[in-house]
Amino acid sequence: MRLGLSPNAVSMASMLFSGAAGICMLLAVFADRLDALLLLFLSAIFIGARLSCNLLDGIMAVEGGHATPSGSFFNDFPDRISDSVIFVCCGFACGAGALGQSLGWASALVAAMTAYIRVFGAASGLDQDFGGPMAKQHRMLVIAVGCLVSAVELFILGFYRTLFVSLVIVFLGGVMTCIRRGSRLVRSLEGGT
Repeated sequence: MRLGLSPNAVSMASMLFSGAAGICMLLAVFADRLDALLLLFLSAIFIGARLSCNLLDGIMAVEGGHATPSGSFFNDFPDRISDSVIFVCCGFACGAGALGQSLGWASALVAAMTAYIRVFGAASGLDQDFGGPMAKQHRMLVIAVGCLVSAVELFILGFYRTLFVSLVIVFLGGVMTCIRRGSRLVRSLEGGT
């Protein structure tokens, strides 16, 4: 690598961007209106950077021929941390009190379950199921758009509710994704199509 970065290091960097996104969301709660606008916008940017790391590490490993024996661990483990940080912080920042906080934790759990079902299928000798409707890139897109729309809401109305709605979408979509992936997995294990 010209910059001396390995795919595994890029995977780990995704956690830093997720942490930055989460911190920005949390700080937006306590900031004045203009600073909160900037922080919500930065959250969306950091979420995009997190997804870019996820894309880049795979390209470096597969296309660049820099895969390592531990690459599959580094490809998945940082994602579980990153998802959890973003959803939990979003739950605290969405302005819905204990309900929002619980929804943030629940969204993190559902995101982990979607990955568990996918990895379990691979461990059973099946192809990994990356299907949605709320796969990782979809979850991150919903929260990033939620941050941007919340910034607009804050500018126009002086408050925002879109982050809460975004978490509801992520949670319900994640539950549906678990059901769909789980159903496909069981059918495949039973020899169906």
